[in-house]
Amino acid sequence: MVNKLRTFLALVILLFSVSVVKAQTSNIRGLLTDEFNNPMSGVKVTLAGTQFETTTENSGAFNFINVPFGDYQLEVKENDYAPFSYKINVSQPLMDVGKVSLLSSELKIKTTDEQLPMVTLDDQDIRESGQQSVSSALGASRDVFASAATFTFSTARYRIRGYDDENFVTMMNGVPMTDLSSGRTLFSSWGGVNDVMRSRESIYGLSPANYAFGGIGGAFSIDSRASKQRKQLQVSYANSNRAYENRLMVTYGTGILPGGWSFATSISRRWANEGYIPGSFYDGWSYFVSAEKIFKKHSISLTHFGNHTQNSRTSPATNESFDLAGDHYYNPNWGYQDGKKRSANNNNINVPVTILSHEWEINDHSSLETSLAYQAGKEKRSALQWLDAPNPRPDYYRKYPNYILYSGVKDPGEQAALMQELTNAIINNKNLMQVDWNALYEGNKSQIDTFNNVVGYKSNTIIEDRVEDNHSYTASAVYNNNWD
Repeated sequence: MVNKLRTFLALVILLFSVSVVKAQTSNIRGLLTDEFNNPMSGVKVTLAGTQFETTTENSGAFNFINVPFGDYQLEVKENDYAPFSYKINVSQPLMDVGKVSLLSSELKIKTTDEQLPMVTLDDQDIRESGQQSVSSALGASRDVFASAATFTFSTARYRIRGYDDENFVTMMNGVPMTDLSSGRTLFSSWGGVNDVMRSRESIYGLSPANYAFGGIGGAFSIDSRASKQRKQLQVSYANSNRAYENRLMVTYGTGILPGGWSFATSISRRWANEGYIPGSFYDGWSYFVSAEKIFKKHSISLTHFGNHTQNSRTSPATNESFDLAGDHYYNPNWGYQDGKKRSANNNNINVPVTILSHEWEINDHSSLETSLAYQAGKEKRSALQWLDAPNPRPDYYRKYPNYILYSGVKDPGEQAALMQELTNAIINNKNLMQVDWNALYEGNKSQIDTFNNVVGYKSNTIIEDRVEDNHSYTASAVYNNNWD
């Protein structure tokens, strides 16, 4: 009887050990393509330093079966292509490393995660350039042309093949982030958390992507879920001479914890009492938080991020303005009030986004990803407005010397004398080229009006707020299937 009991206990322990070992292994899958997003078949993929190796299928897909939990180096080597090496942490039953792209060896670019460009977009520049392709600026990638054409040249209003923003699709966790009214991606409403936006995919032209078929220009997808963030604690400070002078950023990621949970958070502040352009200020807070729970074949994630920024705006100016001011950074939107610089054109943006995502690994060949997003907030832009009053803008063309040529004065000598007199007056008093706040207040005080038998001052010149009250709901479902 005792021997039978011992035998039974030994079998139970053995079965338990086998189940534990089985539970501590993982299946790893991914997709191998070239730099033009074409699948690469028959290419060997290995986990360096182990016996695990596999060959890609016709679709470019590769799989590793029963890989023990731990840290590995995924490696791909192929003739005429630069070697690929990527560190992965295997800590869940099913891991999808996503798309792996090989570059032609002629490009001589390392394809590690650290070589991805850091996209730091200037919120003010984006808001000022209505024709700038913001979504394409997000497409900075390993491709040499794409990185230069869409990121480096973005400030020069360069557009790939001349396409406007509505021809580019930008997605976050599978949800389109394009503004329906303008066709632009309002990156300035949720920028500033660069460290959690590194996991992205860029597709150019009508090529299939993980979450969309793209637009004529292309598609750009960012995966900001907590499980896609690397384990890190990163604190950075930057000093610049751009729209803001200081940037402080703190990012923390847990990676995938043993219980299947993962968390990531990031917060940053960018500020300047005055940027490189006179009369400008900047104060922006960005925040990001994401939590995800991974089950056997399911994962649920909740992500919330936003950017509350207040900053002054600049306006285009003419060569005559630059010559009179003697400054290529002339800004006509500010003036002195009580000895301090005050801007008339300001932004106040706060449009946070919340995304709830669910991923279901149906089997080894198919999956379903569903996302729900809600975005709400306001964008305010102030500006001078007037009625029954002279134009208060200091760079109004009728206030400049060249207007004398069209003012009705016909004698050339008299024209030259008047132009020189006005030019000297402006050069000797640069305040004439800025907003005269005292004059605006005094002008409003001099306007007496009666309304409903009430006598009072009438404000003919005001500061107005142009408000966009955004409320949007978005749902997305993507089914993927690899046909063998």
